[in-house]
Amino acid sequence: MEYIKQNFISFICLFLLAIILLQRCADTPKPVDNKPIITIVSDTSWKSHQGSVTNVYPTITQTIPYKVTGKDTQYIADTNYTKLKAQFESLREAFLSENIYKDTARLDSSSVVITDTIFKNRIFGSKYLFNLKTPVITNTITIKEPYIPVNQVYIGGTVNGNPLSFINSIDAELLYKTKQDRIFELKTGIDLKGQINYGIGTFWKIHL
Repeated sequence: MEYIKQNFISFICLFLLAIILLQRCADTPKPVDNKPIITIVSDTSWKSHQGSVTNVYPTITQTIPYKVTGKDTQYIADTNYTKLKAQFESLREAFLSENIYKDTARLDSSSVVITDTIFKNRIFGSKYLFNLKTPVITNTITIKEPYIPVNQVYIGGTVNGNPLSFINSIDAELLYKTKQDRIFELKTGIDLKGQINYGIGTFWKIHL
């Protein structure tokens, strides 16, 4: 203990020297990436469109006559009346009957139902029933700006004591923090005897 008292100033000098060395290491600038972080999250939903189109009458653009040959006996008039009548009724039934055609065209999850009615060798009417599904892509863009250091000022206080007195002095302190994480302290206080004391200090951030 006596050795420590005799060399107290030397210990203080060594302590201050250590602080200076740490400060030089802490002041070494580190590369800072100031680019913003951009995050894009895509979400796809499907939108359904349903409806119908009716009473569509296509237009005849061309008529190609059919040439009856000797092989087409069903289309050549029979000389026998009874057979001719039966032939006529058969052709009339085929010509005047309504033929309804229905088909479904699909593409992925979309579909179109097509209904055609054929009468007297013509398309009497068409109907389209569609169910279309289209993708809706929503992009959520999040931009996270990097932290930009700023100078900061703090104000506060300290209550001091010792084994003989629970509270023996009160200090008011002002701290100033730089962008490089260095802290400077300015304080003043008063003890129980009314004596005013003051002090200054500085701190450095240690990068481990």
